[in-house]
Amino acid sequence: MGVARTDYVMMAMKWDCCFIEDEEIDIVELYEDNGYTQKITEYKGLTVVSDGMNGKYTFIDKVLAKAINYEGLPPIDCYTKKGLKKIKSLITDQFGIHLPNVKVWVFTHWH
Repeated sequence: MGVARTDYVMMAMKWDCCFIEDEEIDIVELYEDNGYTQKITEYKGLTVVSDGMNGKYTFIDKVLAKAINYEGLPPIDCYTKKGLKKIKSLITDQFGIHLPNVKVWVFTHWH
């Protein structure tokens, strides 16, 4: 079995563990990004990226840039107050989380 990587730049709310309950999996799957393709999976303006192997994190986010394998990330202007406010509103409306702590994140997702 090989290991693949996807690099992300995103405006996101992060949990340190996987928050998805069994009965919510079908709904969350609509939001989950496919780390093996360049196309960003988005549902109602949001994406979910989670650590399926260890459950160390789950991000609810707006992906700003994505690179698969070793292709690298482009330069990107990733901070706007308007953008952060919009993402917070989407998370509250779709997931019922009030006052989400949304930040800009850059990380490598191994899968």
